[in-house]
Amino acid sequence: MTIRGKIQEKLSKEVFIQVDLKGEIVDISENCYRILGCKGEEIIGKNIEEVFDNKDLRETSNTGGFVERDLIIKNKENNNTYMRVTKKVIKENDNETIYLSMMDVTEYKKDYNKFKRLMGILERANDIISCVNVEGDYKFDYVSPSVYDNLGITADECKENPMIPLEIVHPDNYEEHLKKYTGKIDYNQHFHTRFRHKNGKYLWFEEYITPVYNNEGKLIYIESIARNIQARKELEERLIHLSYHDSLTGIYNRTYFDKIREELDKSKDKPVALIICDLDNLKIINDKKGHEEGDKLIKNASDILKSNLNDDILLARIGGDEFAVILEDIDCESVKKIVENIKKTIKNYNKINTKLPIGMSIGYHYNKHSVGYMSEIFKRADRYMYRDKYINKSRRSYSYH
Repeated sequence: MTIRGKIQEKLSKEVFIQVDLKGEIVDISENCYRILGCKGEEIIGKNIEEVFDNKDLRETSNTGGFVERDLIIKNKENNNTYMRVTKKVIKENDNETIYLSMMDVTEYKKDYNKFKRLMGILERANDIISCVNVEGDYKFDYVSPSVYDNLGITADECKENPMIPLEIVHPDNYEEHLKKYTGKIDYNQHFHTRFRHKNGKYLWFEEYITPVYNNEGKLIYIESIARNIQARKELEERLIHLSYHDSLTGIYNRTYFDKIREELDKSKDKPVALIICDLDNLKIINDKKGHEEGDKLIKNASDILKSNLNDDILLARIGGDEFAVILEDIDCESVKKIVENIKKTIKNYNKINTKLPIGMSIGYHYNKHSVGYMSEIFKRADRYMYRDKYINKSRRSYSYH
């Protein structure tokens, strides 16, 4: 063997073995000790199946069988070693000789098994896991199958059309979502984004994004984990609704009223009016007919007020027997007309509902500016309401049966 051949054999990661038709090892390359941990003289003349403790090696003793396969063999320390075994049958002078190449692929197998476990985790994940190549034309290098469970879209559809995320993102989230692909956004934050399901419904997702840059600092990949948080969002909306609405009437409560009043007082300057309404006879109803009837009175009064207001006008129950209305971008004459209509509606209601009539005192105040004036507007409306209550006290009398 030439010097070059000896060097190549010593550096080679493959062991070359010659086997006869009985399965006995006839010859083996000199690098066997470095790779297998045993010397040639220790195994030459022995059966290959017994040496490496693998029955599948029995097939090496015939000219048929496998050409290449991965087998587990025992090394000298009796440890399992993955070997890629390649068989070649050479015919010389009517004699057939079997040559085997054995390469240690243990580390590769370990890495491959780790990769398989990792892919199993990705494939079974409920979250949508993806990797988008943003260098040149956008394309998905990977999309987890869970994209179908979450959005009704297959991974193959995403790979065929990498622009799908931008096509199904909610219009309000489009600009922010586009910035994720261009690097013009802070990736340290998490994103709440709505995507349209194939059934047409928009669903909320929480996205965590990891950008990947090349050596020149250029963005080349976007790795994303998107979790469906629709149920959480719906719960948050219900909790917000409960925190801002009166449980008895369904209209806004004092908390929301104060929030809007503060906004108008601090930052949203506009013409504004405030109407304060107070039930005069609630205590009498509660005392004589019980709180259940008192609750009916409150709900009936709320319904009458709602019937005289547009949906975009804020109506709130700000106390047990007190209601408030905030009217924005309105003139004084329109406010007067609304108050007159409310009084007419109550009068007509009381003609029919004599057993549970509504006694309501109303006061209002209008101002061309809201910023810095809301406290004074409230005080004046409240004062005018008590003036109306004083006038009504001498006019009204109720009898309950």
